[in-house]
Amino acid sequence: MRRWLPWSSRFRGYQLYFVRKWMRSLLKKQAVWPQHYDFKELGKMADLRRMTAELVRRFTEFPSLEEYLNGYSITGGRLEQLKVPARIITSLDDRSFRRTACIAWRVQPHYSSP
Repeated sequence: MRRWLPWSSRFRGYQLYFVRKWMRSLLKKQAVWPQHYDFKELGKMADLRRMTAELVRRFTEFPSLEEYLNGYSITGGRLEQLKVPARIITSLDDRSFRRTACIAWRVQPHYSSP
């Protein structure tokens, strides 16, 4: 989560793009299930972190935004129990992930071009 916070504040245009895109999707969901969802206040936030925190608070059983985001984490021992072959796709310039993953799982990276 520490990485997500600086990233979301550095790329304002990127954040605004996703806020708008996400709000369109949420409003469609609200239109289909108006008795369950009201996202009007959420749309006024225009901040991914605040929006996510509010959605987690209102619509999930996670105790905090941090716990919710940890559910997406694949660091540490999260994948050690995996019993099936898996492929993790990252960008070529994601050196941090490749180095950490290869050390943790004792594997050699495989690179392919699109």
